[in-house]
Amino acid sequence: MRKNLKLIIACLMILMMFIIQCSSPTKSKETPAVVTIVNVWFSGAIDNDGDGYNSYVRFNFDADVNKSNYEVFALLGVRVHDPADTASYYIYLESANFNIEGTGSSDAKYISIGLPNIELPGAQYDFLLQIFASSNENTPVAQATFANFASMSNVPIEESATDFSLYVYDAWWDNQTDNDGDGYYSAQDLVINVDISDGSSAEIYLEIYVKPTGMGSYDLIATTSDFTINGTDGEDAVALHITNGDHGFYDFKIFAFFADRYIIEDEYTPSDDSDLGSVPMETSDEDLLPQYTWLEYHDNYFENGYAYGSANGFLAVRFTQPVSATSCMVKRIRFNVWSNPSNVQLRAWNDLSNNPNSLIYTSFTISTYLYQGWNTIYLDIDVSDYNSFYVGYYQIYYAQPYLSADQTTPIYGRSYWKNVSQGSDWGITSDADYAIEVYVEYTTTSPEGKSVVKNTWISADTN
Repeated sequence: MRKNLKLIIACLMILMMFIIQCSSPTKSKETPAVVTIVNVWFSGAIDNDGDGYNSYVRFNFDADVNKSNYEVFALLGVRVHDPADTASYYIYLESANFNIEGTGSSDAKYISIGLPNIELPGAQYDFLLQIFASSNENTPVAQATFANFASMSNVPIEESATDFSLYVYDAWWDNQTDNDGDGYYSAQDLVINVDISDGSSAEIYLEIYVKPTGMGSYDLIATTSDFTINGTDGEDAVALHITNGDHGFYDFKIFAFFADRYIIEDEYTPSDDSDLGSVPMETSDEDLLPQYTWLEYHDNYFENGYAYGSANGFLAVRFTQPVSATSCMVKRIRFNVWSNPSNVQLRAWNDLSNNPNSLIYTSFTISTYLYQGWNTIYLDIDVSDYNSFYVGYYQIYYAQPYLSADQTTPIYGRSYWKNVSQGSDWGITSDADYAIEVYVEYTTTSPEGKSVVKNTWISADTN
């Protein structure tokens, strides 16, 4: 019995020791930190010139952690926008250590893109955000790209030095060439004044585009070299020499760029300045330099006078355009009257086999009084289509006027007569040259008598 009691007591003691050991305190394992980037957004953008590119913007982010407090730092990476997502990021900025406090948003941070940090040249950028535990700088505990937040991709950024309004202030034409006086210019200078809003100096360049008025798209015809502008100083205006464009009206457009960028800072069109719209242009071939000369076939010494002994007669002289003329206008007719001043009716004919043919000018019911001596009549008769043409008058009255005639050599054989009342053909006066002259305005192939390239726009550098 005693023996069994001792065994029972021993078992109870062992049981008590086990219970005491199991109920004693133990050290628990630490819960690992889980960091999550819950939001990314941009704010505080500065875009002075309104071109959509920011010279300053805040990159905001909010990270949460499954702890009450966790010390981390952030690394912001950047690259020029890469739609293929194959290019590497480079470090834009590494932050100082900061604390993430649970899951609230009051601990959100931002990184300044632009001053006082590094400025980025004008382009569109992608960003990469990585969060590192301050105790481990090798492996990020969280990261975000545009795959997580679309706003992190294709962000337009530029430097503060270019974030000012570069704008075309004015444009006008100067040194216009219109040889033929038809109001269409074969050459002229397009003068352009570009300003910058902050008053500083800047290196810029321009592109000039043109299209026929009312037609489709513009074509580039000139790109200037880089040049300097100074704030709003009008003395820095530049001029481009523009030549050649088939006869018609044209619209011009100007793009202004900073020298180190390919982003259009200003577009200047006819809607901004009427001087750029419906500009009359023509080629050098079409804008020929007019020349003037008297055509005459006598020696200016007159020995006699000619008239019909009846009414209803014509007297005329055959003229030939100047050599190589491409257009020809009779601007004046001059008659010398020997005697019997009187009224006549002016006439001009084309040529057919060295004879006057169809009328190309007539005064019919209007008569012109011819005084004794020289008489000059001003008018415009287009004889461009007739290498040879005739100018003279219809004699209304009997034996008046008497037209002066040169009867000495040479006899040009260009003086013609016709008796209408007798229904006769034209005859040539073989012993005299009539005192009829014409003053013509004409053009040749070019001002230099050489051929000119057509249908080609040519532009010179700025000057």
